[in-house]
Amino acid sequence: FYLSILLLCSTSTLAQTDTLNQYDEKGLRQGYWIIYGHMKPEKGYPGEGVIEEGPYVNDRKEGEWIKYFPDGKTPRLIGVYKRNRPNGCYSKYYPSGKLRETGCFINGKSTGQFKTYFECGKLWHLKNLDENGKEQGFSTFYYNTCDCPDSSFQALEYVCKKIDGITVDYAYRYHKS
Repeated sequence: FYLSILLLCSTSTLAQTDTLNQYDEKGLRQGYWIIYGHMKPEKGYPGEGVIEEGPYVNDRKEGEWIKYFPDGKTPRLIGVYKRNRPNGCYSKYYPSGKLRETGCFINGKSTGQFKTYFECGKLWHLKNLDENGKEQGFSTFYYNTCDCPDSSFQALEYVCKKIDGITVDYAYRYHKS
């Protein structure tokens, strides 16, 4: 029983590696690719470290891609591509693996709600972008309160209202206390 499971797993692994990093008859990248450090030594990644991975369609990134830090293991960005351009939501990470930023690209423009976090996980900046990539509504910054014993405490640092990316009406800066 165990031998048949081991044989089945090794066969599926071999089949999977046979479909990685493939070119079609026109020399275009197709299917799932893993770009290793030895494939782009100028990037400074370890030889077997992964630089990025995801699917190609006709030599263009299409679908979800993961890009790694120079250690070749820790994801620094997970995002969606369409025709080789960011198009969809993404998440950026700190080298520790903690979430740093979330946002979305639609038709090549930053759109929707963007959040940036301190490494401890607390919110640092919140803003909204319209379909043209311009800030709309309130842009809010928070002080770093990562060392605060009350884990839910967020100290407001700065708030302003934006229309078409320009501060209007008012802007308030708050003392940390």
